Amino acid sequence: MWGSRLIEASAGTGKTWTIAALYLRCVLGQGGLEGPLSKPLHPKEILVMTFTRAATRELGERIRTRLVEAAAFLRQPDQSDQSDQSDQSDQSDQSDQSDQSDQSDQSDQS
Repeated sequence: MWGSRLIEASAGTGKTWTIAALYLRCVLGQGGLEGPLSKPLHPKEILVMTFTRAATRELGERIRTRLVEAAAFLRQPDQSDQSDQSDQSDQSDQSDQSDQSDQSDQSDQS
């Protein structure tokens, strides 16, 4: 995705959602495999236009919300890392309990 884009559609078809998604892709550098949008863009480098002040305010809020949600998501620790650490801890605890049980069994047999 690079160059100019025009989104024209009837009311309620998701134009604002689509524009906010495209904006986020540009900021993240996910605009395309080649060309000028293969690198992240600073918001000052992106121009988004709409027809009324009310629509501009709504679009600005939606874009800000999308950026905040993306930032929060990207700041979360990787859930698979936490899951792996938890699994390893559980396995270690089970191994320790098994070793203690084996030692207890051996002392009982003596």
